[in-house]
Order: sequence, then C-alpha cells, then structure tokens
Amino acid sequence: TDATILTLQRGQSYILDRDSDGLGGVLPQGVVILGSKTLQVEYFYGRENSNYNTRAVAAYPRGFWGDEYYAPVDGAPTANTDVSLYNPNAGSITINWETSAGSGSFALAADETAYFEAKTGAYVPDGSALYLKGSGVFWGVSDVDANSNNYDWSYSLVPSYLLQSDQFVSWAPGNIPVIVPGGTPGA
Repeated sequence: TDATILTLQRGQSYILDRDSDGLGGVLPQGVVILGSKTLQVEYFYGRENSNYNTRAVAAYPRGFWGDEYYAPVDGAPTANTDVSLYNPNAGSITINWETSAGSGSFALAADETAYFEAKTGAYVPDGSALYLKGSGVFWGVSDVDANSNNYDWSYSLVPSYLLQSDQFVSWAPGNIPVIVPGGTPGA
C-alpha cells in the first residue's frame, strides 16, 4: 500500500489522480484520505476522451453517511437522472425507495456500488424526487443527465438527519429593466 504523506498549508490544494501516485492507471478502490485538521475532498470524474460527462461531488466523510436520503432533483423529458449508491457494510442491505411513479425495494450486496436504474429498471421520473431508506448506512451521488452531453452535473446525497425544516429564499435583483446608478431605467 502507498503511504504518501503530504502537508498542505491553509488554502493549498493537491490533486490526487491517476498520475500523482507515480503508477498511472486508475486509483485503487479503498483509497483513504486522512487529515490532522479539517479538509475538503471533492471527487472529479467523467468519461475519458469525451467532451462531456464530467462531474464533481463533495466527498462526505464516512461518519456523516446515513441510512435515509432525499434526492430532490428530478429527471427531465430529455435527461435521465440516475443515482449511484454504495454499500460500505460487510453484509447486504435493503434499500426501500419511493418516487412519484411508484415504490419498491432492492438489495445492495456488501461493498457493492450500483445505479438506481440498474436495480429498479427505471431512472428517476420527470417531475419526481427520490426517497431512499436503507436497512444500514449507505452513500450515494445523483447523476443528472446520465451519460449525455446536455447538463452534466451531479451532487452528493445529503443524509436526512442533516436536513432542516427551515426554508430560505434568496433575493437577487434582475437586470431588466437595467437601472443605472443615480439614473433612470434604461435598456
């Protein structure tokens, strides 16, 4: 195993990729990143030799993973939304799910990563969110516009225990009509 030790100063970053380990190829499964202080880790991934299909998601520390998630981003008529799920447990877990089109359950084997569509036969429906409840801790990321070049974005699922009932509406004034400081509306 590699025991690379790296010291980062505040605000400094480091890219750990297929070339930084000196071996080339794909980083091995099970890479562990530890820090003596708080740090942020992002996963960047995509399709090699492609002009699309690149995503970045926050890597939640394992201690923050949960057994219940809400995935609020729906599918779209021209974009399939999928969710990749990972079971870190030594045994199989059951995932109960619900969308506006139906509900069901499926099993995730020990240390298995699988897509929602592969397990259920359907993507997240247009106009629907996705609710997931597991019999054990798991983690996942949403894949909006799976394997297409229209939208290319993703996000880490947030465990339900980290969600709040507060609602916030941000205010950002528009630009029509254009208002010149100290002046009158204009075009």
